[in-house]
Amino acid sequence: MLKHLLRVILFSFFAAGLFAGAAQDEGKQKQKESLVNEVLFSITGESFTSHDRNIYQSVLNEILQKNKISSFTKKTTDDFLLSRLSYQEAKAFELTGSTKIKLSESSRHKLSEFSPAEIEREIDVISRARALIEIKETQLKQQDRFDTWFQLLKRKYQFKPKSPDMK
Repeated sequence: MLKHLLRVILFSFFAAGLFAGAAQDEGKQKQKESLVNEVLFSITGESFTSHDRNIYQSVLNEILQKNKISSFTKKTTDDFLLSRLSYQEAKAFELTGSTKIKLSESSRHKLSEFSPAEIEREIDVISRARALIEIKETQLKQQDRFDTWFQLLKRKYQFKPKSPDMK
């Protein structure tokens, strides 16, 4: 009788563990599916999300007809990070873009999923960041020197990755 009771209790714990594990797996899957605006990283206390990266990519494609702001970056996530770090550095040096970038109506229509304020802010970020990156690419001219400067910016502006994509 006692053995039977122990078997029933052990079976109950085993079954409860299986059901709890399955429920956790379903919860994780739903969490992954519902993750819309993942925080990618933070610099100097400001966090940047996947939504910010989508705005950046869309506006960059429209104004520069390029996928990357720098020829030295390998991944789009690094390119996005470089744009944010370069923008911070350009602000510190009070550097502005050489020309005012204006979007055509057809470009604005293509970017209609984003608010006009988001688009204007992104144009300013890209313009300032691009001005600094052009100077640095001209000065450094080699990938390893550029990478060293990029790492220095990460330390200077306290880069903290929040997403596995950014590590």
